[in-house]
Amino acid sequence: MRLVLTLAAFAALAAQSGAQVVMTVGSPAAPDHVLDFDNPFVASGPIASSASTFTAKGIASVALIGAWTGGSDTITAGSNGSGQSLVSQLGVLSVAGIGEQLDGVGAGQGFDIRFTAAVSEFGALFVDQINFNYQVELFAGAASLGVGAFNYGGSFPAPGHVWSAGSPFDRITITWPSSTAGVGLDNLAVVFAAASTPTTYCTAGTSSAGCAPAITASNQPSVSGASSTLISLSGVEGQRLGLLIYGVNNTGFAPLAWGSGSSFWCVKAPTQRTPTQSSGGTAGACDGALALDWNAFQASAGAPLGAPWSVGAKVYLQAWHIDPPAPKGSTLSNAIELTCAP
Repeated sequence: MRLVLTLAAFAALAAQSGAQVVMTVGSPAAPDHVLDFDNPFVASGPIASSASTFTAKGIASVALIGAWTGGSDTITAGSNGSGQSLVSQLGVLSVAGIGEQLDGVGAGQGFDIRFTAAVSEFGALFVDQINFNYQVELFAGAASLGVGAFNYGGSFPAPGHVWSAGSPFDRITITWPSSTAGVGLDNLAVVFAAASTPTTYCTAGTSSAGCAPAITASNQPSVSGASSTLISLSGVEGQRLGLLIYGVNNTGFAPLAWGSGSSFWCVKAPTQRTPTQSSGGTAGACDGALALDWNAFQASAGAPLGAPWSVGAKVYLQAWHIDPPAPKGSTLSNAIELTCAP
């Protein structure tokens, strides 16, 4: 069980900052990733800010804030350090083990950690020092969600701290308001924010047979390919040729009437078409269907619009099918907005 830590000594500072940051003591209950520098073992020495050690654990980059102060401080056994941890060595982001050097931190210096996708919680264990004050600021893009002032106290072994803001964030800075001895980080724990669900929008047209095709998606598309996304159209007029059309930016776009019929064009240019397919079903009935395996299409389309995809990128899709009696000789479905997940 984790407890919310209240520190009267820092209440005034938190109030001045308008902080919305919440800190709990312990570790996230169900983290998506935990970066323990001993498991798998990360060798001592400088580490790139965007090393695969970080990106494999949901962390896009880690950077030092300010020029840390070198000195004779070393990581001590039993000081929350079970082995390797993330530190500064002579102002260089590094990994170090027991007995190896770590820099002291000056006022306003610290760590800047950015995530590969929005997170709801982030936790870490401070190594080699206790009984110090620190500040945390959480960001969603360029917007600050608040600043919190906290204390890491007690005796070794000390527990980790977890930070959240009540809404997703993609960056955290951990800084020290005054100079102190060396301190490192370990057990970096990432909890991704709950994935949103695909959202339908726009109005489906009604075909000459009275069919209104409706689009759905099984889930948000995965940038890593960790899960498949099936896009489906039901209620399509039977025995019609059709395809899906998608775009990647609907900013400022309003649906456009598709001729004088009931359909609307719902996707802003530039767009890309998927291969033509038959709806099957019965001619004149509404039992036809169209489908697209998004992952397979992306793998086979060469250089599809929007690729390479990044987490948070948007996709806007709708379907078109031939309908000779209809205005413009075709009918359009409603549309769906997808957001790329990790």
